[in-house]
Amino acid sequence: MKNIYFLLIYSFLQIPIIATAQDSYLCVSEASGGVFYNTSQKKWEGTAFSTNNEKIILTKKNGKWKFKNFGNSYEDDCGEMNEFGTFRCNILFGEFLFNSKTKRYLKSYAVGYVDGNDNNNNTPAVTIGKCSPL
Repeated sequence: MKNIYFLLIYSFLQIPIIATAQDSYLCVSEASGGVFYNTSQKKWEGTAFSTNNEKIILTKKNGKWKFKNFGNSYEDDCGEMNEFGTFRCNILFGEFLFNSKTKRYLKSYAVGYVDGNDNNNNTPAVTIGKCSPL
């Protein structure tokens, strides 16, 4: 009986442990907010924005992460994931932060307001969402 237990344990230890690293995610926005110019009050105010069910694709190519809005061909380079399972990248007009452990992201759009144009052509915003492995 001891031999059987020994063989089972020995066999189990011989099985290679395969670590699977995730190489792509589909991210979907959940909430967004920022500021807009209230033309009747002639001042900037906080507001909620529609996310329009925005989708983002994250892919790992040659050890580097890439950010792409779903349906677009343009990709932003994000670099490598750090030891905490996160990465940050500069995207067109803002920044994108991703945590692979929580599978959450935060995206900023930092155009408008500081340019001095009091209109709604560019309204700064922060969007949050969650990602799922592809």
